[in-house]
Amino acid sequence: MIQRRVQKAFSGSAVRYDQNALLQRDVSRQLLAAAAALPDDGAVLDIGMGTGRMAAELKCRRPRVHVVGVDLAFGMVAFARRRHRQVQAVQADALRLPFKNSCFDAVVSNLAFQWIDDLSQAFYQINRVLKMDGPFLLTVFTRKTLWELYQSLGETARRPAGGRLISDSRLPEEREVFKALEGTGFSIENKNRQENRQQYASLMALLRWLKATGANAMNSDIFVGPQWLQDAERYYHYNFQWHDGVQATFEIMQVVARKRKSL
Repeated sequence: MIQRRVQKAFSGSAVRYDQNALLQRDVSRQLLAAAAALPDDGAVLDIGMGTGRMAAELKCRRPRVHVVGVDLAFGMVAFARRRHRQVQAVQADALRLPFKNSCFDAVVSNLAFQWIDDLSQAFYQINRVLKMDGPFLLTVFTRKTLWELYQSLGETARRPAGGRLISDSRLPEEREVFKALEGTGFSIENKNRQENRQQYASLMALLRWLKATGANAMNSDIFVGPQWLQDAERYYHYNFQWHDGVQATFEIMQVVARKRKSL
């Protein structure tokens, strides 16, 4: 089950996450730039809070707001509790939020929902705990993210007996996110998509970064042997060289939605 892999991967990366997750930090700042949609008091829920950095920054910007952060990974929650005591950190699954109905004035989430395999159930839970007309601000990696990596692995793959090839991303498409939001009682007030291109020294450097930030949970049920990696490394370098290294594209969608009806 993907949720268990995500829990294990992100728990293991908690201590070193902040020093590696510079992209995630930049995206969180862009999300908080939309904080005009958030209330000045009341309670705000941060889903997939990670180490608690964004939740703590939100608390700094809105001192009268009670900020609650949830994360599936116990390692992340333990780290957040030690580092950011001004935020209430709770270990919980976004598919089963342990809160009463209509108890939050707003919900935020930065780059967490690409790890959830049932968006409709997750958004239903957010609808349930959010007050009527409450805003839901989120960012999510979408389908084109790391397309260079998937192409390199797919083009050089040797199918193992009974195995499966990495040929496509499991990340959601924009239309899947919009459909799940609208189907669970939200109206979309604003949406923005951007492609962020990052440079890495090599394919292996990219894979090490993914592991350091917990993102290696994606497609982790597939064994990638050393020969496959060597072939993919050569393909990646030949086709996607950029400056002194190689490029990796991250497609990021930012959405401001609002609860319009209860389900």
